[in-house]
Amino acid sequence: MGKSSEIVDLQQSFRLPLKISGCPKGVAFAVTKTATNESTTCKKEFPIGSAWTTNDFAVDNIFSTYARTRAIPVSAERACLDQFQRSCVAEIAEMEGKLKETEKKVLKLCYKVARLCSNITQRRIQVKAAQSLYAPIRSLPAEVLRLIFGMCFEEDEYRMNSRTAPLLLCQVCKFWRDVVINNPFFWNCPRFDIGNLQDNSISNYEAFLNTIMQRTGTMHLALEIRDQRGGYYPNSSTSTCSELMKLFTLQFKNCYRLDFVVQTWAWYQRLIKNPVSKSVLKSVDAVSLCFKYLIPSNPSNHFTLFKNARKLTTVILDLRHPLILTRIVLPYRKLLHLECRFILQQHFAMAFDELTRVLEECSNLCSVKMTFLFGLSPIDVSIEDDPPFETVNLPSVSELSMTMSVDGNLDFIIGVLSFPNLDKLKFEAVHPCEIIPEEDDPSICRSWISLQHLSWDLSHITDLTLLRVSIAEEIILPMFQSAPQLERLTISNLVRSGDFSSLWIDDDTGLVQLLTEMAIDTPGKQEEALLPRLHYLNLFYPRHRTDHQDLGATYGRLVRARSQMNFVNVHGRLQDGPHFVFKLSFSKEHTTESLTSLVLSTIYKMRPAHCHTDVYSDICDTFDWQSPKPGSDEHDIMYG
Repeated sequence: MGKSSEIVDLQQSFRLPLKISGCPKGVAFAVTKTATNESTTCKKEFPIGSAWTTNDFAVDNIFSTYARTRAIPVSAERACLDQFQRSCVAEIAEMEGKLKETEKKVLKLCYKVARLCSNITQRRIQVKAAQSLYAPIRSLPAEVLRLIFGMCFEEDEYRMNSRTAPLLLCQVCKFWRDVVINNPFFWNCPRFDIGNLQDNSISNYEAFLNTIMQRTGTMHLALEIRDQRGGYYPNSSTSTCSELMKLFTLQFKNCYRLDFVVQTWAWYQRLIKNPVSKSVLKSVDAVSLCFKYLIPSNPSNHFTLFKNARKLTTVILDLRHPLILTRIVLPYRKLLHLECRFILQQHFAMAFDELTRVLEECSNLCSVKMTFLFGLSPIDVSIEDDPPFETVNLPSVSELSMTMSVDGNLDFIIGVLSFPNLDKLKFEAVHPCEIIPEEDDPSICRSWISLQHLSWDLSHITDLTLLRVSIAEEIILPMFQSAPQLERLTISNLVRSGDFSSLWIDDDTGLVQLLTEMAIDTPGKQEEALLPRLHYLNLFYPRHRTDHQDLGATYGRLVRARSQMNFVNVHGRLQDGPHFVFKLSFSKEHTTESLTSLVLSTIYKMRPAHCHTDVYSDICDTFDWQSPKPGSDEHDIMYG
């Protein structure tokens, strides 16, 4: 129901903080006071429209006589009513005058209340400001602030804007700004995004580059130059592009690392036509190159910008086509570290052939990291049957990392690439990869490796990481018996979940049981234990388990057995560091703080008191392989 006309008139006549509404007795006036954290309503009802009297007997008698009739009052009665109306009008005028005076008083009180509220709020802010002057961070010396600020930077992120460090830190106060500006480490990783070139582009880039050089002083830079996908570089801007490249080239001599993300053919042409001398690249130690198109086969269009970099030892390559790697000319024989990532839709064999050709030239490599991923389309990259490759011997390589998202038998990769002195191995499968006993055994996974090919690679390994592999219980013992030198192990083992053929769950039951039971602490017989030299173990907590107390006790027995065995092993001789380190990784999406506390406290209680044992946990996203988050630098490089 809508409001009555009386209520509407009253509501419009009041200019006060009152709310007027209908009620069973007539009209209700509600005064609402709202504070920061509370709201108080005081309500008073006035009976308007109910039974009433005029306090005049004659008038009341007239109303009583003619109510609910069609009769008209006589002359004497009409004269009485006229007198009553004049009296009411005069009284209304008098009350309206009083109302205006009352409104003025109330408004003054409201203004006074508002001023008081404002003053109270202001004083509270001033109290907090005064308290902040005693904040511990204000008394921290510049050296400590630099350490704290250093933790505010995103790892491997080059972007500089007002919402991130270091520019964000410069906006707090002058002291913070001075600390940030005077620390060259905060400015030595600039990134330049080359967009559509305008007439003032050169001056803008030059001004920013000069600012970076002033704040880094003599410190060498890690410089990234990235053109913009869809960027427009017409022939008319050739001189502008050339000037811009000359501007960057002049600073190459001050760089220890150069990163190029090349997304357009037009910018690539400008890049390869820029002459670079040996002296300009005298300090460059690392290069990262990302090409998102096919480099032409014509040698005149090959990428030769860094072929004369004499100190180059580290190269990181991100490629989108299998036939591109050998068209990048680099001093491969001088390289110590090579990382190559292919984002493919097909032709894995072609890409792997390109990689083996390059590896044959890298005679001094210490570490190799290879990644084969599929693009954003649902097409999977598969390995063709029996690809024809010759063995590539890499005796200098001690560290190998492989991330694979290909289907099929991966044995040939191990067979083709020989690492006789391999010390550290990391294998990460995007999809579950099964380790099968024999080469011809059937596999339940999309990709697989046979134990007979893997075992020789494990014989000298001291540091092993296996992520998203599927190892049957009957294979665990012979597999790890083939790795007697292993000191550090990180493993995420998966098994199929019951009737769900596509669902994989974490399961380390078999490995934990063997490591616990085969921990021999008898002096002189430790070599008979499983992984007798193991002093670091990182496992992934099973997401499907609900018996957390029992599982924590299982891990506790493992930690106790391994700590005691290692204590006996080193007893009587100098021991640096803990006897055993146990790390338990929990899934970010499947854990709570109470769960981690319960499991860790159970393990802590079972640690042997006489041993130095470290137990800790972390929350991670590595349970299931995930592509980088959209909008991140990594996602832009991979899929942009």
